[in-house]
Amino acid sequence: MSKPKLAQFVSKETGDGRRYKSPVDGSFVPSVTTITGKEDKSAMIQWAVRLTLAWADENWMRLGNQSSEDTLRRGAYRWRDVRDERAQIGTEVHEWAESDLNGAWDTPEVWGEVAECVEQWLDLRQHHDIQPVHVEATVWSDEHGYAGTLDGLGYIDGVLTLWDVKTSKGLFHSHEMQLAALSRADFMWVEVAEGTEGCYRFDGKDDDGNPETTFWVKKDIPKVEQYAFIHLRPNYFDPLKKEWVPAFWKIEYVEPEDIDGLFETFLGYRQVVRGLDKTKQVRKNRENKGEN
Repeated sequence: MSKPKLAQFVSKETGDGRRYKSPVDGSFVPSVTTITGKEDKSAMIQWAVRLTLAWADENWMRLGNQSSEDTLRRGAYRWRDVRDERAQIGTEVHEWAESDLNGAWDTPEVWGEVAECVEQWLDLRQHHDIQPVHVEATVWSDEHGYAGTLDGLGYIDGVLTLWDVKTSKGLFHSHEMQLAALSRADFMWVEVAEGTEGCYRFDGKDDDGNPETTFWVKKDIPKVEQYAFIHLRPNYFDPLKKEWVPAFWKIEYVEPEDIDGLFETFLGYRQVVRGLDKTKQVRKNRENKGEN
C-alpha cells in the first residue's frame, strides 16, 4: 500500500507511529494502528524469544566461535528482521490488490511469497464476486480523535462489506479492533479535483517526498452490512514448528454484534494514547523552560 496522502510517519524511535493531518485546520490525530499498537504484546514477546532461540540453535557452531558481544549483537534483533520482512510482503500484496481493484492495467511486478499471495487473491476472486466502492480510503473521527485507512469497502457476493486484507500468520484481537474503529469513524475523506464545491486544499508530499497539493471533500461512510478479513497466505516454512504450511485464502467474518465491544476496547487504548501524549507535552514544556 502506498502511503495515504493525509498520513505522516512521525518516528519509529519515539513510538509515535503514524498520524494523520486534517485538511481543514492542519491538526493531527493518531492512526488506528498507532492506537491499537498499545495493546499488550506478550504473545509477540514470546514469539520473538522462541524465534531467537531457534535461530541460535541453527547457528550454534558458528556462534560458538564468536565472542559473547558478537553473538548478542547478531542475535538480539533477529526477530525484527523477520517481522520487517513479513511486513514488506504485506505491503506489496496490499499494493497489488489495490491496483487490481482499481482496474489498473499496470499492476506491480511481484515474485516470491508476494506472488504466491497474489495467486491466492486471484483464486479468491474466481470464487467470490468483489465489487469495490472505496479502496484505500481514509476515514476520520472528530469525536474521538483518530483516523485510519480502510483496505476496501464494497460488495462481496452482493453484501456491502468493510474488509481488511491480512497476510499475517494469524488474525489477532488488535486486527478486530482496527476493523471496528474504521467502521465507527464519523466520515471519510475523498480526493477530488481542484475547484470541487466544498473541497479543502491539502499541501503534503508524494511518496518520493516531493511537495504535492491535493483537494479533499468529506463524504458519509455507507452503512456497512458485514465485516470481514481477506486472509491471504503464501507457502510458508514455519521456523518454530519446522514445517511447511501451504498457501491459502480465506474470508473470515467478524460478527456485527461484536463490533460494539471491540470499539469500546479500542476507545480505551485511545485514552491511553491521549494520556501518553499529554505527559509527553508537559515534560517537553518543562524542558523548554529549563526546569528540572
